[in-house]
Amino acid sequence: NMPNLRALAINGIFWNLQNGVWLDTLLKILSSLPHLELLSLDCTRHIFSVLKPISQMTSLKLLNLRDCSLGKDVKLPAEERLDQLLSCLSNLTSLQALDLANNELETLSDEQQSKLFGVFSQMPHLRHLNLGKAKFTSSQPLVSSLSQIPSLETLLLHHCNSVDLGTKLWTSLPRLSTLNLYDGSRVSLAGVTPQLYSLNLHGVCGAGSQLFEKLSWLSNLVSLDVSASFHSEMDAITLFRGLSSCPHLRSLDLTTFVSSCTQEVFDALLEGLRSVPLLEMLSLRKWKATQSFGPAFAATLQYLPALRHLDLSFLGMPGAHLLEILLALEKYCPLFNRFESPGNDLSYAQMLEWDGQCADRDLVELVQHGHYQILGRHEQKRSLFQVVRDPHSSPLPAVLNYRYELRGDQCADALPWLQIGRQCRELDLCDCHLSRLPPGLALLDPASTSLLALNLEQNPFVGPSREIAQRYQSGELDLPALIAAVASLYGVAGGATIKAAAKGADNAATDGGGVGGGANASEESSVGPEAEL
Repeated sequence: NMPNLRALAINGIFWNLQNGVWLDTLLKILSSLPHLELLSLDCTRHIFSVLKPISQMTSLKLLNLRDCSLGKDVKLPAEERLDQLLSCLSNLTSLQALDLANNELETLSDEQQSKLFGVFSQMPHLRHLNLGKAKFTSSQPLVSSLSQIPSLETLLLHHCNSVDLGTKLWTSLPRLSTLNLYDGSRVSLAGVTPQLYSLNLHGVCGAGSQLFEKLSWLSNLVSLDVSASFHSEMDAITLFRGLSSCPHLRSLDLTTFVSSCTQEVFDALLEGLRSVPLLEMLSLRKWKATQSFGPAFAATLQYLPALRHLDLSFLGMPGAHLLEILLALEKYCPLFNRFESPGNDLSYAQMLEWDGQCADRDLVELVQHGHYQILGRHEQKRSLFQVVRDPHSSPLPAVLNYRYELRGDQCADALPWLQIGRQCRELDLCDCHLSRLPPGLALLDPASTSLLALNLEQNPFVGPSREIAQRYQSGELDLPALIAAVASLYGVAGGATIKAAAKGADNAATDGGGVGGGANASEESSVGPEAEL
């Protein structure tokens, strides 16, 4: 009933087209949409049953057949599968984007692959091609076909670890702007088009050295990912010196890029960063910081005024140096809003020291110890997590979402339960590794709490907590009954006891307890949460 529909995406539901009802339904849908321009059937099994109506969509511009087992369907022999697929694709001459990733195309013979890839040259408007996760036995059929698609702008060959693209291919692709060779190998990038603005060489060990020597070719480069490639010290220095030829660079991922983090490498990095003032994202994750790197890096931030996201995780950097970097970010990078530092020694006290000096900051997301913590105290910010310093001057948002972020009972005990009960409507504690129900729930007043919804799913509760949680999740207990059950579980009897406990907890919160300080708060107290309650 929608003859003018232009886009249809039915993804991820694993249509079983061996079921006659499902097949008839999908055939009826596709046959009624001849003017469709975008069709996505991601994860559709036995897709060959519906290729005929797809082939009649002559206006189709984007086709997504990712993960459809095109290369391996036990119901059809290889030749018949290939004939049906070729017949379909050859009619789609208006196609601009084609996604055939994760289809086990490596199961086709070289001759069959040549026939399949040869269809691409019959698509004069094809600009985006995704052939990811295909472990080709030979790269010659692919390279020969790609060289006949001069309109190609995006080429995704991630996890194709047997592809050897050689050097002659690039002259045939003058418009290529995005190249993804994630986890590839035997890739020669000499002569790559200067129009390239996004290049992903994650895990391409050693293949990037030729590129680094002639980085001046890529003056339009905006995004460069050379993570997990473990290059030599000389390659790293060559790359960093070449950054001066990429003034438009906005994203640079150097996660585990270099195998040896010497002082010479760091000096070359800092020198190169001074040449990319538009940089917005920088990752140095899993480097090994030298003793002088922290202060020198903090001074370099004055040359990166556009920086928004900085990842310094697992550098082994002392908290004092990280604090110096945070203060430099506040001073030199007005757009900065995300800082990652797990695996370092930044303490909760140092986080609060920095927070106290950035009162005008709208929103900063700090990832520390596996938690997301929003620092800064702007009244209009929309945050899911925040460091609570003063329960009366820092109101909590109506929805608190700690899903997947809290890790363990101690973190849950440190939450400001009284504030949650007075100010929040929804609290999500799904998959937070809780083995028992938080005793702080008993502090809530069932008659007056603002809390309306609590999600406790996917937590490994044990003992009585498990039984109570199961009754709550099944609907046997509502939220007031859950609060009463928790109070009974921990021996809290009557409103007077709860009020007394609440008063003590209020005093503790005012003295500096709050979200994000769970680990420190638990370590400093020698009394368990049940006894405190």
